[in-house]
This record gives sequence, structure tokens and C-alpha cells, in this order.
Amino acid sequence: MKKIYAIDIIREAWEKLKEDFLKHILVTGAVFIVIMFLIPLTGHKGMLAQLTVNVLNFILALFLIGYSLAVFRGQKLSFEGIFSEYVTIGVILNYVLYSLMLSAAVLGVLSLSIFGFASSMGKMLFLLFLVALLYLAIRLMFVAYFILDGDNFIEAIEHSWKLTQPHVLQLILFIILAAVIMLAGIVAFFAGIFVAYPLILFSQTLVYLKLKGEYNEEEI
Repeated sequence: MKKIYAIDIIREAWEKLKEDFLKHILVTGAVFIVIMFLIPLTGHKGMLAQLTVNVLNFILALFLIGYSLAVFRGQKLSFEGIFSEYVTIGVILNYVLYSLMLSAAVLGVLSLSIFGFASSMGKMLFLLFLVALLYLAIRLMFVAYFILDGDNFIEAIEHSWKLTQPHVLQLILFIILAAVIMLAGIVAFFAGIFVAYPLILFSQTLVYLKLKGEYNEEEI
């Protein structure tokens, strides 16, 4: 079984990022700014407006993952090429369906937890809910990647679950390190986030490809 060493992943992702540093920073930074601009609009009144903004955010997030996959696979794709190769209509629909299903499940369990929060049992249930949510996020962290690689959302859930099965603890350590890097980027006059963000994106993509056995330049 392969092991994931978070430090090595970050280091190798950094080396890949440096290969075309300015381009990667500009592409990911521009998309990141647009996503940050759109997030406050998700509270806009009107279901259609909220749905439109959410779908735009999904498309941009999928574009960034598709961009990082193309970088590691050595694909010299234009922006249009990334959409035609990865972010197709079918991919977007599958990701929207996955997000709707996941949101409904999380909100349903959260409602039950909050309903009984006043009691000691309710507080315990809420704490268990948070732990379960973190565990779920780890096990499903590669769903978008599998969807971009051609799975429907049901297959993507199954494949992400299987891929992460032997690596939960290692992925927790990776996420902790990624969170520290993002926090450091924010603290560094916020400008550092434009380096931290693509570094974490590339790192997660590298984990996905290595766990699939697709990218083996170095042992993890």
C-alpha cells in the first residue's frame, strides 16, 4: 500500500508550480478572485439567481481542477481546450447533481442535530455530526476529479470512497498541513494566498494521480 507523506507531496507540487510559476499564479489567481466575488452573491434573493451563481462557482472550481490535471498530465491545453477536454456539460450536470444530493443529506442530518442541541445528547450528536462531516469530506475529496475523468456522480462517489479507504489518517495530516499553508498565505498580507492556493490545488491533484497510480515520478 502506498503511503502519503504530506511534506513530500507539497514539495513535489511546489516543483511543478515553479515550472511555469507566473502562468499558474495568474490563471489560478484570476479564477480565485472571481470565485471570491461570486460567493457573497449566493445569498442573493431569488432561487434562480442563487442557482446561477452556484453553478458558475461549480464551473470555475471544476475548471481549476481540470487545469491542474492538464498540467500534471503534460497536456498543453488552452482555456477552451480545458473546457472541451474536462469541463463538459455532462461533467457540470453530474457535479451539480452530486452537490445537491450531498447538500440535502448534510442539511438533513444537521437539522436533526440542531433540533436536539439544547439537551446534552443533542450537543453530543452535534459534535459527532462535525466529526462525521470531516470524515465524509476526506472520503469524498476526489469526487470532482473522478467526474472530470468521465465518471457519473454515483461512480465518482464509489471510486473516491475506495481510493481514500486505506489513507484516511494520511489524508487528515495532508489537510492539516494544507490548512496551515493557506492560513500562512492569508496572514502574509493576504497576497500570499495567491501562492498558497495553487500550491494546495496542485498538491491535492498530485495525491489523486499518485493514489491512482497515474503519476509515479517519485515514491510518496
